This record gives sequence, C-alpha cells and structure tokens, in this order.
Amino acid sequence: MTFFGKEVRRQFDPKVVQEEPPAFKPGMEAKYRGKGGLINFADLCGWAGVPSAILMQITQNWPMQLIQTPGQFVQLIEFPRDIRVIHTDGRPHHKDPDPTFNGDSVAHWDGDTLVIDTIALDPAMGITGLAGPDGLAGGGAGWAPSDREHVIERISRPSMNFINYQITIEDPVVLAKPWISAPRRWSLAGPNDDWEEQFCTNESDLTDAKNVAAQAAKAKPKAK
Repeated sequence: MTFFGKEVRRQFDPKVVQEEPPAFKPGMEAKYRGKGGLINFADLCGWAGVPSAILMQITQNWPMQLIQTPGQFVQLIEFPRDIRVIHTDGRPHHKDPDPTFNGDSVAHWDGDTLVIDTIALDPAMGITGLAGPDGLAGGGAGWAPSDREHVIERISRPSMNFINYQITIEDPVVLAKPWISAPRRWSLAGPNDDWEEQFCTNESDLTDAKNVAAQAAKAKPKAK
C-alpha cells in the first residue's frame, strides 16, 4: 500500500482543536527553550529529524509518501528530504542504539492506527513547528529536548482521501507532562502528482562555494 499525500495548508481549526504549548518543569524553560542550544533546521539546510520533519509541514507544505510492505513501513518526505524505514514485525528497540536525528523507531498497529515509537533521538536537534493561536507555525516556539526524549506518532486514515497524524513527546527531564500535538491532516495527492527533485542550500554555502571556486581559479597555472 502506498499513500502519496499533500499536507493541507490549514491542518486544523484552532477554534475547534487547540494545540497546547509545552508544559516545562520548574526552571527548565529558560534552559531548554529559545537560543539555549536550540538548532534551527534552516541552518542545516532543512534537516529536521523526528518529530520536526512532520511538525514543520504546517508552513512548508511538501508532500509525504507512505509505503507499507510486510514487516516494514517506509516514510518519505520531499522536504526536508527525510527517509525512514521502520520495522513493523514486532521486533523491539535496539538494546543500545546510537542517538540520531531520526532516532530508533519501531511500529505496531493499534486497531486501525499505526503507532510509531521512537527513542535514542539526538538532543542536538531542536523541536520546531509548533502551531500558534492561528493554527499555523510561528506563534509556538520550540525547545531543545534532553537525551531522554521519547516520541510517539499515531497515523490513522479516517477516509480514503485523508490521513491524520498526531505526535506525543515525552521528556521526563524537560517536560512536566507529555506534549500532544493537534492532529495534523494530510490529503491524498492527485494521480499526476509526483516527487520533484529538491535541492537546498543557503547563503553561506553559496558564499563558501564561490570563494573556493575563486581560490581554485587563482591557483590554476596559466597556459603558455
């Protein structure tokens, strides 16, 4: 089964379904929020990881492709170019996984809902993409997690044309209680829609490339 979806620009009505801000433990907000270690994914040219690759879509609006095969669930996001292959065959987490931006994920079915459980997330990657009071990103600031962050994603398909995607973040070091996102909605893409080649850079990258090219041109011997 393959679901090729496009994110709905207004993923939820904030007057009906509100997305609560994170509840921090005493003294933790000043340490883990804002500039205190929070990485802006734009500085890394779109690298976002779990869970920000999905949360940031309320403003990025790029397609996502979901592929289900026996024992595996594959998630592809055009931007940020994020690829996840998740086991659904009942195996547990690795005993001692190395921290990564996408973490160590396993999944199982709870009725008609796919539940993805992720641990071993690199705390260097901040959490971005929280919704503001208008239901769009920008009004909800992110935060930097601890090395005990635990993310649970729930994906359901209430109709043939839509899927709902909801994220829960647990962090016993930073958060006083789990943060639960509002359900984000994705619509089924049209038959002529397809992935496009996506290339990302930023101004510093271009400047560095131009400087390297200029230095190389100066160093090149002139033809006699």
